[in-house]
Amino acid sequence: MNTTGSTQGGSKAAMPRAEVITTKLLKLTIPTIFTDDRKKLDTFLLQLILQAEESTRRMFASFNRFRSEIRMVFGDIDQEHTVECDLIKLRQTKSTADYTAHFTRLNAATNWEDAALTVMYYTGIKDGVKDKIARGD
Repeated sequence: MNTTGSTQGGSKAAMPRAEVITTKLLKLTIPTIFTDDRKKLDTFLLQLILQAEESTRRMFASFNRFRSEIRMVFGDIDQEHTVECDLIKLRQTKSTADYTAHFTRLNAATNWEDAALTVMYYTGIKDGVKDKIARGD
């Protein structure tokens, strides 16, 4: 009689239970017990592949998420332009000291002339502050 698997006490031994993962192209079984170092390595590599697959799926879930991930890896490829845009959009919402600190931080990353920086600073401050400057207070 031809049987497959091992026998124990005249009957087939129970097969170890395994979790099955099915993907579009590949069916994998994750062993629940390790019998040697090769199995440990195979399991580790499988877990690494599954983690990378999940990470990739999350990265491409939306364009904003993708852009954020790319910037995190490669940084801002046109940092000077980004800083200039931030400087143009900057508006005072809190104290003048807070606005000045933020403006100075952005200003340091540009090559703008003092006249252009003065105009941008004045454009971004609150109207009440502009009135005080005009009155000379």
